[in-house]
Amino acid sequence: MKVQNPHTNASAAVGPIGTGADARPAQKAAEAAAPDRVRLSGDLQLANAAVRAAEVNVDVRPDAVARARVLLAKGELGVDLHRLADRIVDALVSSYDDDPA
Repeated sequence: MKVQNPHTNASAAVGPIGTGADARPAQKAAEAAAPDRVRLSGDLQLANAAVRAAEVNVDVRPDAVARARVLLAKGELGVDLHRLADRIVDALVSSYDDDPA
């Protein structure tokens, strides 16, 4: 005796359940909708933070730059190295006294 089930499809391919193109449609839809991600190494993150920190505190004084260009053009910039060294030391000492941290 032959039993026929009206809900079966005799022409469908036989294989393991859930391995076809329709396997886990919810997961595939979530993967398609998820944005791309990039993970940066710790070294690159540190370098990026250093570059950003350096860009934030830009203290350029246009008047001082103009004076330096004039002195450079005259040949008077960097002639007296002892005076330059004294001014650098004085600037460092006074900035340390203002903020010893």
